[in-house]
Amino acid sequence: MTDPSALDQPLLTPDLDAARAALDAGQPLEAAALLEGHADPAARHWLGYAYVELARYDEARDLYRRLLEEAQAAGDPGAHRFLHQLGMVERCAGQVAAALRLFEAERAELARQGLGALERAVNGYELAVCLHALGEQRPAHAALAAAFADAQEADDPMTLGCLWRASGDFACAEEGDGERAHDAYTNARTAFEQAGDALAAAEMTARLAGKVRSD
Repeated sequence: MTDPSALDQPLLTPDLDAARAALDAGQPLEAAALLEGHADPAARHWLGYAYVELARYDEARDLYRRLLEEAQAAGDPGAHRFLHQLGMVERCAGQVAAALRLFEAERAELARQGLGALERAVNGYELAVCLHALGEQRPAHAALAAAFADAQEADDPMTLGCLWRASGDFACAEEGDGERAHDAYTNARTAFEQAGDALAAAEMTARLAGKVRSD
């Protein structure tokens, strides 16, 4: 699953290495089997991704709520990451209004802590996607533009790829397949290639071939 919110944590055991490889290969069932039962927060974080990929949303919610509560109780300034993950769960489960509230709460925490461009860009991507799904096109495009500026400041190709992908999706939803969508998906593919995400780049190639005119 391509998502700009992935934690940049060291992998602590061979199981975690193998689970990450399984997720990258689109094999969430295998990843879940490797990660279930691990108490380490990094393992539980990636298990949440596997559950989302398997549409096991209740389990993912419960896992990320517990991680959030533990991080808050420990005074971890990175607890906002689990607000983000809960928002991702709700968005993927189709509960877009609930997801937006979580991402807005995360945004407030980012502002409170004065966190940087990459964190804002990752959050802004989700705000834009949720707003657009709720029919709020103008705020969605404003959030997307702000996220692009932050991602460019952070010089992060993965986040830029996600933002270009969203731009293409917005264009398809608003105008149908056309030049704006084609250009956005082409830019997304280039960014994903720069980030080394072959699966995401291949997805953009498939969209260009199957959904968007290439003339």
